[in-house]
Order: sequence, then structure tokens, then C-alpha cells
Amino acid sequence: MIQDTWFKRYKGTVDPDLCDIILQSYNTAAETGERNSYSVCITAGIKGKDIYILDVWRKRVKFPTLPQFVPEHAKRWDAHHILIEKASSGIALYQSLHRRLGVPIAGRRSPASAPLHKRHHMNEIPLVNRDRPSARK
Repeated sequence: MIQDTWFKRYKGTVDPDLCDIILQSYNTAAETGERNSYSVCITAGIKGKDIYILDVWRKRVKFPTLPQFVPEHAKRWDAHHILIEKASSGIALYQSLHRRLGVPIAGRRSPASAPLHKRHHMNEIPLVNRDRPSARK
């Protein structure tokens, strides 16, 4: 469960060049109708133990747009890692991109969509290895 108290507000903007790592996380939707969910990308900058939300992209798009958009968006933010939820259209997106992008890309199942006996293992998968040297130096 995510709690509002975990988040602090900051004034102004954060310079992405000062971040150690830029991470993008995608949750894609399968349909574009008015009653359907949006496809979303959160771009986060990690500096030490702090994580800053640098950008939130949200749009209803058809799948053929996504394999072209993701590399462009990664380049715009100089992303070091990309996560794609392996559900719905995210599965096809992951499969179409994981070999051709120049940055590490990982497909992850949402804990809510995983079988109950596998959910506790999902929290053990590190998103970012903080023990390694900074990717931006």
C-alpha cells in the first residue's frame, strides 16, 4: 500500500542531469475508448536515496504508436532503465523492444495480476541496483 506521507513536495524543477539514474516505468492500456484506461509512463530521477518524479505522460493511444514512442521518450529523458508491465499490450511492447533499445528494459508483472503464490517474490526483485556505480558519471 502506498501512503501519501511517503511523498514530499519540492518547489521548482529537478535537473535530470543531477540524477544518478533516470528510470521510466510504463503501464499500457489495450483499448483507446472513452471508458478505457490510459497508457502511462512515469519518468523518475534517482539521486542517492531520493526519487523525484520528473514527468508523467498519460494518453490513450493504439498499440502501433507505442513501439515508436517509447524509444523517443527514453532518448528525450536519457533514460537508463525502462520497466514495462507485462500485462495486456505491455507484453507485446516488451517483446518488440527488449532487443532493440539501447538501454536495459525489463518486463514485470503487476503483483495484482500474478498468481497468489508468486506475489511475495515480486517485491524481492530489485528495480535499481544501488550498489553499482552511478550510471550518469
